[in-house]
Amino acid sequence: MAYLAEYSARKGTPAAKLDNITNTEKKKRYTVINNALAREVLKNNKKFVGKILDCLVFEKKPNKDIYFAKTRHYKTVKFQSNKNIVGEFARIKITKAESFILLGELC
Repeated sequence: MAYLAEYSARKGTPAAKLDNITNTEKKKRYTVINNALAREVLKNNKKFVGKILDCLVFEKKPNKDIYFAKTRHYKTVKFQSNKNIVGEFARIKITKAESFILLGELC
């Protein structure tokens, strides 16, 4: 996983003189790198489909039965439950992989 951010120069620093890339080019480069990252992460996430994983539930969407959990691999899993299980471990079967999240069903 990588965390991307556009570079922006701080006025008055030596690095500010090096910032000769247009904002259009910065956005283009960001998009290229982010798309490549998304493809690789999706390829890796597909390996989890069909597996049952122990996950720590860390968040519930307000007024909905949608929960988010983290696997031991620090992957985020989105699933539904009609019982509040925030702070608990849950066994979740992974049903679908997306670029930056796994979808699953509570076992």
